[in-house]
Formats: sequence, structure tokens, C-alpha cells
Amino acid sequence: MQSLVTKNPGLSLSFVTPYVAMNFDVLPEQLSEPVSVSMPVGESILAERVYRDCPVSVNHKSTMAALIELDMVDFDLILGMD
Repeated sequence: MQSLVTKNPGLSLSFVTPYVAMNFDVLPEQLSEPVSVSMPVGESILAERVYRDCPVSVNHKSTMAALIELDMVDFDLILGMD
């Protein structure tokens, strides 16, 4: 298992909950190695699946995103910024 914080301190990723992802037309892939995602409250969540090439539209601008699935209910989608 790799930790996103220790391996890639400046990395920006995008995340989705399983409840939103079940509406996708994209099937998830298993990550080659699970990643530990640190939460602001101090605990970590293990992520094992990614939805690649998901179309995302924000303010009438479309892009493709790889969305890592986090088993949480506190959000729908988090888009990372470069």
C-alpha cells in the first residue's frame, strides 16, 4: 500500500463516492496498488478502484478525469486542480 501524502506531497487527485459512481457509464479498474488517502480529521481511507476517462463538465467546459473511489458519504465529487 502506498500513501499519497508521503509518496507525492504535491499531488492533486480527483475523487468520487460509490453512490455517484454507480451512475457512470464507465466501469472501474482496480488500482495496481491500493492507496491510503489522508483525511483532514486525521484518519485515512484505503482506495482500491479508479474510474478512468470520465467526462466532466464544469461551467460549460468539458474535460476527462480519472476519479478515485472513496467510500464516504460526505461529498459527491472532488476535482483536483493542477
